[in-house]
Amino acid sequence: MVPPCRIEDCDGLPLIDLAAIPALGGGSATALRTNVSSIARIAIQDEVAGDLLKRGGTIEGVFMDPYNPGPTEKTRPVLRVTGNGVDLDVTVDEIAGTVIGVREIRGDKTTQANISSGVKP
Repeated sequence: MVPPCRIEDCDGLPLIDLAAIPALGGGSATALRTNVSSIARIAIQDEVAGDLLKRGGTIEGVFMDPYNPGPTEKTRPVLRVTGNGVDLDVTVDEIAGTVIGVREIRGDKTTQANISSGVKP
């Protein structure tokens, strides 16, 4: 069992039970190279995701995103954080252990911020 992410470990974030984060969508967990809690640990390092969590946002889960494939992968893992009328999808490179893109969804408006040139808008 992965220990929860504690406030002192996560730069002011609320207590997050990483082991309780679900894999969303059919077969999502089997497509992940690492595991859901590792994806979450990487994704919550993103400043926008961290700010949303600090303002009361919650982690909905992890899913594989067919819209942002990597150079050798068919899909990339994404952590979805929701709150304050926003769905935030944080795309992660599991191998490098980095956040590579953030997609903000407000109603029917989507904004994508590409952090790495490897992410296709």
